[in-house]
Amino acid sequence: MSEQFLIPLAEWKSGRFGFAITNTTLVRYGKLGYINPKPEKICGRWCVDRNAVYVGPGLVGVAPEIRDDDDNALKEILQHVAKATKK
Repeated sequence: MSEQFLIPLAEWKSGRFGFAITNTTLVRYGKLGYINPKPEKICGRWCVDRNAVYVGPGLVGVAPEIRDDDDNALKEILQHVAKATKK
């Protein structure tokens, strides 16, 4: 089992991008799942595993939440969306 070593998001970005990118954008990317594993907020600072990778929006699928108590028409729509966006 490998040990997780967290570093500040600002430190991580310097080795991953060859252009300027803001920390706000990286936090948004993390929340959207574009960084794997996702960054965590620890003591007010955003940290990420030093071996994390940027996967981008193309590899992130949209999975709607389908509940048992949803209306049947809504379930059908959500199932169609899940099938259409499955990656």
